[in-house]
Amino acid sequence: MKRKALSFLLALCLIIGMVPVAALADSDPVVEVNGQQFSDLETAMSQIQTICDAGKTASVKLLGDASWNTEQSLSIPEGYTVTLDLAGHALSGSTTGPLLVNYGNLTIEDSTAGEDSHGIGQGRIYTTNLEAQGRHAVQNYGTLTINGGIFGDNNTNTTDANDQAQRGNALRNLGTATINGGAFTACDNYVNNGYAYAIANGDSNHPDASLTIHYATVYGSMNGALASDGGVVTVEDGSYTLGKGSEDSLYYVAYTSGNGQIVLKDGSYTRNVNNSTAFFSDYSDTGAGIVVQGGTYENAAEGKTIAVGNGVVAISGGDFQDNLSASASATITITGGTFTGDVSKFIQDGYELSEGTVQPSSTRVFASGTGSAEDPYVINTVEQFKAFRKTVNAEANPKSYAGQYIRLDANLTLDEENWEPIGNGTRSGSSFKGNSFRGVFDGNGMKISGLKITDAATNADDAIG
Repeated sequence: MKRKALSFLLALCLIIGMVPVAALADSDPVVEVNGQQFSDLETAMSQIQTICDAGKTASVKLLGDASWNTEQSLSIPEGYTVTLDLAGHALSGSTTGPLLVNYGNLTIEDSTAGEDSHGIGQGRIYTTNLEAQGRHAVQNYGTLTINGGIFGDNNTNTTDANDQAQRGNALRNLGTATINGGAFTACDNYVNNGYAYAIANGDSNHPDASLTIHYATVYGSMNGALASDGGVVTVEDGSYTLGKGSEDSLYYVAYTSGNGQIVLKDGSYTRNVNNSTAFFSDYSDTGAGIVVQGGTYENAAEGKTIAVGNGVVAISGGDFQDNLSASASATITITGGTFTGDVSKFIQDGYELSEGTVQPSSTRVFASGTGSAEDPYVINTVEQFKAFRKTVNAEANPKSYAGQYIRLDANLTLDEENWEPIGNGTRSGSSFKGNSFRGVFDGNGMKISGLKITDAATNADDAIG
């Protein structure tokens, strides 16, 4: 009997020795790194280090929901290249700072997202530590590409209260980042003192941070949707909705400060908040912190306008489905776009409102330019030359163009008409009374012919007075 028992035990040991170690682990594997499976993130990170230290790319795939429950952030060091596939699972953590911090080259995706879902599936990244601000889902110092995933939400329900996750930005970019898809939110405002924007770019220590959004879905009752405290955010498309209609404590769809700028080229932007806080607010020192070139804009709250609370918003395109308004500390400049209400007081010289659309007027003064030394106003035609004269000689609100630059870019031929000089004031000795041109006019080697002056009181060389 003893020999049989010993033989049985030896056979059992042989069988056990042939069983894969993972099958005997205390828990199922949650992450795969270059084909090798691990039951915890700590061991997986050690393997990522080994791979990247050898100069290779670490391909990481979640096999189940994974938690990083330490105070320190989950970091990708400088020089590492990592691809993270959420694969329909959740990566969460209770860190005292951002959960996932990238200093290297990181790509995040969700392979379970449908073809037309803009990168939104079941995969998500979020923090659970709500004790203080700055618990961002992802913070980037290196090069980051986001192709998909849900950032800042502990579930896939975009309509419920997000009060148990994400006391910080879904993405805080301090390096170079590109978003091609995915959804972004933060905890409900004033819940655990949230006060976070879904996506934020740059700060005073990172004034060159750059974020390009090809498409993103932003939603929720967070402090705001988009913020740039340094560097440029360029938005090419996407859906950006702030609020669900009942909240009264949310702020801006787009906000800038420092040297931050947000350029909105396309996309859908909705503010649905039951208060009178502005849609846009620019506290930057860039001259025009928010630049609107296209997209659709709506304030879904009843009786509310698309308001600018501070700074300068420059609009050259877009479809505005509610009235525009500006506070005493704000400026709106319009050179294009489609509007529901009367925006005539915001329209710039040389443009007009026609059937709801702002376009260059038939008597637009210049062909192009902003009047700076680097980008002077350009005159190409006789009509533009005469329109320029008209703005200087106008009885009401004449323009002197002081400190501005104008350049002639074509030869002009007048029809021997009696020319009224540009600047119709009178000179007495060294003094001048009346309208005059006080800018810089660059003839640029061009020729104006057919100029005829018959007024004896006008000097022959006074085409421009």
